[in-house]
Amino acid sequence: MWHIRRDRTDATEVEVRFNELAEDRTRVEIEHRGWERLGEEAASWRERNVTAWDSLLPHYRDALA
Repeated sequence: MWHIRRDRTDATEVEVRFNELAEDRTRVEIEHRGWERLGEEAASWRERNVTAWDSLLPHYRDALA
């Protein structure tokens, strides 16, 4: 469950999947769902999280390189 700066009852869900593509390659898929729990605020929270994921993921990529 994901609830940064939100009450636990408003938590969304984040699922991370690791799919082996080759012996030395793995695809990481992140699915963030459950936005409907946030009601009218869902669209703005979702947009903020897209921006956050976009800024966070390059750090993971760099660490693995």
